[in-house]
Amino acid sequence: MPLVTCELCGTEFKVPPSRIGKTKRLCCSSSCALKLRRLLDGFIPAKKQSNKVSLNCVVCDGAYQVRSYRKETSKTCSIECRRKYLSSLFKGNGGPSWKGGVSARNKEDRKWAQQVLDRDKRCLNCGKTNDLQAHHLRHFSDSILKRTDIDNGVTLCSSCHANQHPELPKGFIDRKGSRKVKRCSQCGKDFVAKKGKQIYCGSKCRGAARKSGHSITCVICHKEVYKQAQHLGTAKCCSLKCAGELGRRIKYGEKEEA
Repeated sequence: MPLVTCELCGTEFKVPPSRIGKTKRLCCSSSCALKLRRLLDGFIPAKKQSNKVSLNCVVCDGAYQVRSYRKETSKTCSIECRRKYLSSLFKGNGGPSWKGGVSARNKEDRKWAQQVLDRDKRCLNCGKTNDLQAHHLRHFSDSILKRTDIDNGVTLCSSCHANQHPELPKGFIDRKGSRKVKRCSQCGKDFVAKKGKQIYCGSKCRGAARKSGHSITCVICHKEVYKQAQHLGTAKCCSLKCAGELGRRIKYGEKEEA
């Protein structure tokens, strides 16, 4: 192939013989051809039409641009504003772990509570020295700066502390914060449950409940089995296997055996 010289930059390059007579201007590259057209013909290439739209950030109210396909979903102008926006969405009752405005104490709050208890060592309302808890003078939700301020706390017993929070359900406030006050199924007295499934206040009531039941006949295998008093109203079977068989018969419309 013959060598020709670029009309703009003077660089020699090879071209097919068929192009020598057909093209008016020979350039070594497309960029040189574009620059040459601008110099000789005043050619200005058309700019691509922008498909961006202007929006206002929902956090800082600043203007920003996004592509048109994002105008319905875009809310924020930056990553920082996006974090603040998502935080506001999942704050309070919008969060999946929302528990009605009451949450367990963190490490700093537990440390503050222990310092208040060590300082007072008794209930400042009734004088009790057991079952003590730390109470915020200015409520925990009202002031972030005074949540861990020792001067903002006083020592109260669980009953006096509960009287200071009538908006909370009965039994919510206790020494560990996670236990609940329940009513014993045997004697009817209120007690603080150490486990979630605990239904008796102690071993005496649990033993009395076991003795207060009587035997029933299984509707599947006709075997006699002893059931406690609180289960007499619902128990029909002697085991999980028979209970599954009973459920299958009920589901498919079969009659129970007499």
